[in-house]
Amino acid sequence: MNFKTLTLLGTVLCAFGSQTAEAKFAPKTLQPHSETLKKPNLIELAQHAKKQFQQQVDEKRNPGLKTAKTTATKSRVVAYSFRDLSIPQLTDTTKLYYGSPNRGSDLAKQILKYDSLVNYTYEPSVSSFIKVDFSGQTFDALDNILTTTDKIWNDGTSTYENDTRTAYVYNAANKVVSSITETWDGTAWVNDSKTISKYDAAQNKIADSIFSWAAGTWENSYVETNSYTSSNKIASTAYHIYETTLGIWLNVASISNTYDASDYLTSSLLKVINSTTFTLENNARYTFTNDAVGNPLVSLQESWDDVSSTWIKDARVYSTFDAAKNKTSEINTTWNDIDGKYDTLTLLSNSYNSYNQIKTEVNSNWDASTSAWVKADSTTYYYEEHTPTSIIEIANNSRSKAYPIPAQNELTVSANIAEVQNILMLISDIQGRVLTEIKQNNTADFNQKISVSNIPSGNYILSIQGDKGFKSAQKITIAH
Repeated sequence: MNFKTLTLLGTVLCAFGSQTAEAKFAPKTLQPHSETLKKPNLIELAQHAKKQFQQQVDEKRNPGLKTAKTTATKSRVVAYSFRDLSIPQLTDTTKLYYGSPNRGSDLAKQILKYDSLVNYTYEPSVSSFIKVDFSGQTFDALDNILTTTDKIWNDGTSTYENDTRTAYVYNAANKVVSSITETWDGTAWVNDSKTISKYDAAQNKIADSIFSWAAGTWENSYVETNSYTSSNKIASTAYHIYETTLGIWLNVASISNTYDASDYLTSSLLKVINSTTFTLENNARYTFTNDAVGNPLVSLQESWDDVSSTWIKDARVYSTFDAAKNKTSEINTTWNDIDGKYDTLTLLSNSYNSYNQIKTEVNSNWDASTSAWVKADSTTYYYEEHTPTSIIEIANNSRSKAYPIPAQNELTVSANIAEVQNILMLISDIQGRVLTEIKQNNTADFNQKISVSNIPSGNYILSIQGDKGFKSAQKITIAH
């Protein structure tokens, strides 16, 4: 096994270990929504798998992030600031700017649509904030992100200098099918990495093929594949890297998920490759104790011990949630082998605005000597209300799916509804005119077939509303 193959696995393991202690709502710097790895090796790819494993766990621990309030008037983040509570001033601040009322989203969306984003850091020597970097985006007519360009501030020239640029291509369902990232070499943009994505009929992503640019051509980097349950939940993810020395694709890591009868995630298992036997072996496992609506009240992290061939305790996380499934607190503990108990480490406390968007996030450390929490840092998020001028601003909602996209004569609609209620489904055009209306009474989770043979080809909005609060909307395409 060559050096390139060995390097990838270590990176994955380090990233997972560094992230298990706490789940963040967003990084201090918001990045484009396409992650690329340049010339990964076995260790780095397994590390990437472990990072995504942790991201899945973080999403599970934050169920309210995907249930933001849906109204005609929206709310979008315009700034957020990080404060180290051991010093008397802010240390990092991010500001977002929008050129359209249809732009923007909250942190419930994994992609923020902004025209420009600027990061600042506080410089004590000049007692003011100084620029760090800049990110700008361009959009198509449906508000899909076409390009994201990142620049770094040069103090010497007092200008932003090009750093990276990513361009995106979409399918008829407005899913990213390809992205190419370039880097600036001082005089021109040069290819760096490329991602090709594939989807099934329900628009679930089934594969990401990542390539790196070398010697004037695209080389295989790694492939990530997903399988799904009948409810369109991710059942497993596999990571493969092309081993040039052996001339074969190696399955470097895998993530397997299990769900209960209510489709709530109950466990996630990570396996990584043994570099000697080239087989997948147990590495880490999470199990979740959920409440009646799927909030993970307790998550247990364990790691596999090769010597004893058993799972050993690592950490346990206790969480609380409000009625909107927003996480209000999270206590992280770690297993102490000597004392045979879990030691309390950190506390995360959150507050929200009326749109169910994260407002404040405070991290505290447990002081065993005083048996008290000591605040360590905080992040404050700032929002503005905006009224979209077009219905195309509505983003896909993970609680419902419509397929195939594009639909020709018939559309299948499925939804996950926690509480039985009366449902109204509408298909509307871009101007908001209702073309199809279907009602279902006393309904929970369902699969409904809708005829669209009489609707002209084009882009539409499928919205689902329940009389007990369920709301969902997504863009659909009809092509005869």
